[in-house]
Amino acid sequence: MNVNETKAFIAWANIIFKFIYNKHHRSLSLKVGNKAFLRLHKEYNLSLVKSLKLAIQRVDPFKILEKKSNLIYRIELPKDWRIYLVIFIANLEFALASIDPYNRLALDHPKLVKKFNENWHSYEIETLVNH
Repeated sequence: MNVNETKAFIAWANIIFKFIYNKHHRSLSLKVGNKAFLRLHKEYNLSLVKSLKLAIQRVDPFKILEKKSNLIYRIELPKDWRIYLVIFIANLEFALASIDPYNRLALDHPKLVKKFNENWHSYEIETLVNH
């Protein structure tokens, strides 16, 4: 294989990679005031969820407060979530601002449980059953 053939193969590979990337890529540009879902599982998780398999994939739409660049946004998160407010675009998903077609009420984000509540019931184990 000579130099010209190698350059041709590299150019052909670049064309194929560009086609594959463009086929699945969609450009996402958010504006201040838009709402976006926060994707979990990639870099973020909520402390109460122990199993990633059973955890939710994305969290309710949050308002975009500031556009730092085309890739970085500051969003409005609950303060007790312990997640930094500046988020990379790969972890956001655009949320439509339309009315819910099922007329569901938008619920407020629940507070995180920080310590055990003494009013909860406690149980003692009598015997263990082998399966």
